Amino acid sequence: MPKQSRLTAFIPSCQENNKSSSSSSSSLLLLKKRKLVNGSNFGICPLCQTSLPLHRLEVHASNCDGTQRETSRRSDEFSIQLKNYSEPLPGLFLFEEFITEEEEQEIMAQLDGESDMHRHEFLPWKACNFNGTHDGKRWGVHCNLRDRKVSAPENPLPHFVQHVLVEKLKKLPQMMGCVPNEANAIDYRRQKGHWLDAHVDDRQLSKEPIANLSIAGDCVMTFRNVAPNRNTAASVQRVLLKRRTLQILTGKARYDFSHGIAHEDLLSDRRVSVTMRESPLTDRERNLTMSAPCIKDDDLKVKWWWQYDKNQKSIAATAAINRIEPSVQPLPGLYVYFDFISVEEEEAIIKELDCEQHLKWKTEHHTGHHREKRFGMDYDLWSRALRSPKTEMPAFMESIILPKLKRVESMQGCVPNDANAIDYRREKVDYLKAHVDDRKRHKEPIANLSLCGDCIMTYRNEARGRNLEVNEKKVRLPRRCLQVMTGKARYEFSHGIESRDLLSDRRVSLTMRETPWHAT
Repeated sequence: MPKQSRLTAFIPSCQENNKSSSSSSSSLLLLKKRKLVNGSNFGICPLCQTSLPLHRLEVHASNCDGTQRETSRRSDEFSIQLKNYSEPLPGLFLFEEFITEEEEQEIMAQLDGESDMHRHEFLPWKACNFNGTHDGKRWGVHCNLRDRKVSAPENPLPHFVQHVLVEKLKKLPQMMGCVPNEANAIDYRRQKGHWLDAHVDDRQLSKEPIANLSIAGDCVMTFRNVAPNRNTAASVQRVLLKRRTLQILTGKARYDFSHGIAHEDLLSDRRVSVTMRESPLTDRERNLTMSAPCIKDDDLKVKWWWQYDKNQKSIAATAAINRIEPSVQPLPGLYVYFDFISVEEEEAIIKELDCEQHLKWKTEHHTGHHREKRFGMDYDLWSRALRSPKTEMPAFMESIILPKLKRVESMQGCVPNDANAIDYRREKVDYLKAHVDDRKRHKEPIANLSLCGDCIMTYRNEARGRNLEVNEKKVRLPRRCLQVMTGKARYEFSHGIESRDLLSDRRVSLTMRETPWHAT
């Protein structure tokens, strides 16, 4: 039936045939609108028995193949469990026992840094006085309430959020299809006098549904009607949040009620909450549309091809469209790109580096303890002299790395002519001494590619008088990732790797810079 909804065609056929099968009759009954307290309507697809909001039901049915998806027994039990929710306020949904006790214990271990498998993801708890007094940490995109923008994430979402909580949230129609890209955890301690100030979450930067998981303890959350002119719901509602309970705020509960937790309403010595939202980026789209016309060919060493789109009536730079975006930005000026190269490319690079026919690994003690190889420009740190290259740049630079670096905007058009590879071995207690790369001899961007294994690099603020950034930051560098240091991260933070922060038996790093000839 082209252009005709299979759903609307299905209903009349069932009405005309009064002697239809019992399955068709039951489908019509299931199709009836189920009006919720907050005014939203849900229906069940008569073809595959999927529960969906009515405004999406017709589109779904037009593409539905009529087959019911088979799931495991555990998934079925979880789906049945999710149907048993309560709605103490219009738009506020509570799901008790959203996670198991084993999942709760694993989440707490990751939050407290007691999980060996996920130790590299650990962020320390920090005292917070925003919206009350408590300890907290956050991951994912950064919502700047003052500047009204959402920027790239400083820290990726932890494992338990991505692979445990988000997977379950996707099955809830109350999430309205939103997939969280931001999360924060709050640690409440009753003996420390912690509490949560009554507030309404930002209405514009984040999408409507807000999910919150209670773990480690119980509490009572107080909701107060801040918009009595728009609704006639109760002025004050106290809601018990048991441990392992998920609450989702939508509609009136999201926008018309403030929520907070008084100190006396912490019913356990400790309670931890994990809040998840979806907050679309606001600066990336702006950069894509506004930065292209400002680019000057003289400023870059890559060619820009301009194309005119007659349909959109706009000019865009092909290089900007095809550029590689950073995965996270842990510090101002520090950009990390996950999976910058493929597994096959990594194997080719390591094979060429380990070939000692022309250049052998040499033990280095100047910046720590490790083995090293140098390529390209010969720069003597002691005499500050720049000489012509003794060793040519390896072949993989031209064939694999340079074409990709040209698509990295943070490289600012620099083309590396100086590179060094460092081989770390955990059994030899190798390490990298904290240092700041030479400020004058090299151009600003410094790129570093991680190979063979993961590590944690420690950044320390060496210019506290010039910036108010964090004093210390630990950044996880997974294998095959690229990090680019510019600005503050390049000049005002030292970086180093302790031997205990080598997370693999072997890790190889490839550092690349552009060193101009006039730097002598």
